[in-house]
Amino acid sequence: MIFILQKEKEFDLDILIIKKLIEDNKYIHSYIEMKLDDFYEIKENKKQLKSANDFSKDFFNYIPMGTIDFVNSYFKIFHNTQMNALEIPNILKTDEFLKRKYSIVKAYNIPKKGEYFIKDATQLKSFSYTGELSYLLYDGIFEESKKRFDTSLHLNPNHLYQVSEIVNVLSEYRIFIVDEQIYSITHYNGDPTIFPDINLIKKANSLYMTQKDYPKSYDMDVMITPKGTAIIEIHPVLFSTGLYHNLHGSKFLYAFQDGKNYILNHNTKSSEFSNF
Repeated sequence: MIFILQKEKEFDLDILIIKKLIEDNKYIHSYIEMKLDDFYEIKENKKQLKSANDFSKDFFNYIPMGTIDFVNSYFKIFHNTQMNALEIPNILKTDEFLKRKYSIVKAYNIPKKGEYFIKDATQLKSFSYTGELSYLLYDGIFEESKKRFDTSLHLNPNHLYQVSEIVNVLSEYRIFIVDEQIYSITHYNGDPTIFPDINLIKKANSLYMTQKDYPKSYDMDVMITPKGTAIIEIHPVLFSTGLYHNLHGSKFLYAFQDGKNYILNHNTKSSEFSNF
């Protein structure tokens, strides 16, 4: 496998981890380094490049590693697609795995008052908000509540949004699933002595495996609240896959190929779940 590592992030620890894994397995894997601007230059000058066709064919099989813009630009230019936000698969949207009030809704169905966590479920890592709602702005219309006007959320009427109850988070972990099995568990926030319910995680993975769009390798973020372990979100390896500087073996590199295969073959969109 050949990786394209984002050059602007050469001092990023996640990139350094991947470099080390590749270099330790240099007879199987290799990498080149590119800047985001290189993709745009290739796109603009494609017809002028002498070996543009061969160059594109080579890049078709490469695996990008970097920021969301970097990776999405690769898929847009060479595969004419972009990654959808997955959030939580429908089969796992149950009280057992959510342990909170949770929904995926259109902008106009977001509650007009109250305290919530709100996140764009259409565009990756573009918007999130936690707190009290005073008024919403979408489609050029102000929706006013009786609260003080101290919050303004500019929402896209064509996007879906995750709306969930604000809960007391005691600890958070990232679970790496590689080749359908739990590969690594990394603590990244809160009390590191409060551990997640591993049986619940195994059950969630087993249920998810029954779906046609199962990504085979992915990461699952979970939180531990007073109600127990709950899924925060799931995303395929490649996007939003902060490694949290954990140690990973050479097998982990193949998770990025699984992530790319998921994007090209499934790329499931967050579906509208219900009104909140």
